Amino acid sequence: MSLFKLTSVVTEKLVRIQRNFLWGWGSDGRKIAWAFWKKVCEPRDYGGLGIIDLRLFNLALLGKWIWRLGTDKGGMWKEILASKYGGWRSLREEGKVGRGSLWWKDLKEV
Repeated sequence: MSLFKLTSVVTEKLVRIQRNFLWGWGSDGRKIAWAFWKKVCEPRDYGGLGIIDLRLFNLALLGKWIWRLGTDKGGMWKEILASKYGGWRSLREEGKVGRGSLWWKDLKEV
C-alpha cells in the first residue's frame, strides 16, 4: 500500500473483507450492521472502533515518500530518483511526466 495508489475497485474489495469480518455472516445470512462504516473507522477517542480507512491510509503512506524525498539527506535511492525524475521539487510541477513510472505518477497525484 505504500508504493502505489490503490484503485477504487481494490479499495472496495478490501473494505468488503473488513466489513464481513466485523459484521460477519450467520447461518441465517448477513448480520445487521449496527453502525455506519464511517463511524466505525473513527478513532476510539471519538467513539469509533479505530478501524483504518484504507483509502486515507494509502494516501498517507504515499505522502510519507514525498516527505522522505524532501527531508532525507542523501542516500542512493534519493540520488537515483533525482537523476531520473528531477527530485521532489518536480512533484509540484504541473503537467504529466512522460518518462515517469507508475509510482512517480501516483506520488504526483498525492
